Amino acid sequence: MGTLVGMLTESFLTPPPPNEEDSQTEADVGDQIWLRHRFQLEMTAEHYEAMKADLKELVDLRNKLVHHFIERFDLWSESGCQAADGFLEESYETINRYCLNLQCWAKTMIEERAKTASFIQSQSDCTWPDSACRHRSLRRGATRGVTGSFSY
Repeated sequence: MGTLVGMLTESFLTPPPPNEEDSQTEADVGDQIWLRHRFQLEMTAEHYEAMKADLKELVDLRNKLVHHFIERFDLWSESGCQAADGFLEESYETINRYCLNLQCWAKTMIEERAKTASFIQSQSDCTWPDSACRHRSLRRGATRGVTGSFSY
């Protein structure tokens, strides 16, 4: 799980780039249309560090539950079972809080993915200032060879 959290914090959760211009790539591709799409959740540097710490706490809790639960509590005594039960209740509250947060992120990603697909496939008139209407060209290029709905 620690590896997954590392991948999440290194690719999806991001602090703001130090220089926005450095994060943009320009391509001179002539008459070809290119589309690059990436989902990221950008947050302040402070929030990013706090989120990393929270996710580390979740991984540490998971490791305590999976690898050290039996050795931590005397499950052969009533008091040990009560202590274990209290720890499990506290763990459930922590895990549930993180789960709700992750579900919110997933829901937002699904909604934004659908909006992007809808925009690319739309037949509406282009509102971009370019009279050639890059949107229609983009739609034709992005959906070439794709049947059914647009997918990532």
